[in-house]
Amino acid sequence: MNETKIRKPKPSKKQAVAQLLTEVPTGAPGVAPALARSVWTPAISRRSHTLTKTAVIAVTTLLCCLTLCISLNAQAAGDVVQQIKQLQQDFNSAQMKNDVSWAQEHLADGYMAGNSWGAWQTKEDVVKGMQNKTNRYKSADISDMHGATFGSNIAVSHYTSTYDAELNGTHRARTVICSDTWVNDSGTWKTASSHCSRVKGM
Repeated sequence: MNETKIRKPKPSKKQAVAQLLTEVPTGAPGVAPALARSVWTPAISRRSHTLTKTAVIAVTTLLCCLTLCISLNAQAAGDVVQQIKQLQQDFNSAQMKNDVSWAQEHLADGYMAGNSWGAWQTKEDVVKGMQNKTNRYKSADISDMHGATFGSNIAVSHYTSTYDAELNGTHRARTVICSDTWVNDSGTWKTASSHCSRVKGM
């Protein structure tokens, strides 16, 4: 008589491992831990891969943000330097034209200048000098101008100035090197200090 052979369903991998673990004798050292490692290692590996991938994405994002911030700060500093250079040219033009309104707006309260003739000038002195119509500049040129920022509210300009003028009844003509300090006063850049020294032989 032929008997029909009944096939048992093939156990899954997890079922097979569980069965092996139950069949390992208690006194067989090292076998059960080895089997356990074979079961959990793939899961741990997948988890480590996920964590590593997440860390890489986080670090990459952080570096991109830092790069963007540095780029924006550099661009902002460059814009301020260009603005200061233009204001310095405007100051030179204001002196040529005796433009009192420009001086009142862009010279900071407490402004102090040390000129190459060995005298100090306050904001009031500069304004009075511009109001004196006998003070006249025949020429005034600025060259070799450079600028730098120190934070978001302080900037410095360095330049060479060559002028020929009649000031307070005296002829003044020479080439000087100057350094001006600018401050951001509620969004308006104003010069707070200026110092000029004569270029030897000029």
